Amino acid sequence: MTSKVLTDQNFDAELVAADKIVLVEFYDENCSNRYLIEPGLAKLDEQYSQRMKFCRINTRENPKTAERFRIFASPTLLFFQDEKPVESLAGTFPRVEVENIIRKLITEKEEEPMTNLPLLNAFASHWWVLLLRGIVRCCSAFWPWYGRG
Repeated sequence: MTSKVLTDQNFDAELVAADKIVLVEFYDENCSNRYLIEPGLAKLDEQYSQRMKFCRINTRENPKTAERFRIFASPTLLFFQDEKPVESLAGTFPRVEVENIIRKLITEKEEEPMTNLPLLNAFASHWWVLLLRGIVRCCSAFWPWYGRG
């Protein structure tokens, strides 16, 4: 597994430097459950390394970060987006469950808001503009070229 090892000192800096979704595994060397999920995380790291950043932090050696995010179980996965935790999993879990969360977060991040209609945004208080904006969004979901500037 090629995930980056974090500490209390570099945890915040690594989150700020990442422009991707960050998955952090909080683990303890003495916990045998982490050996159950590591092969699955290694496969996910290989599969999604271009779109996500995979990190790990030892909770016994770095207790401040574990206390800050209220990590009580080992292993625990926290998913960070824009430096904020958005999802978490604790204990043992199947790789499919982690992959479903990854896919959900990636699709949410890749969906771009409709900001190419500044005129509609300026007059959003009118009901007909809201209706028109809804029609444009609906049509652009079916036809990607529709509504693009």
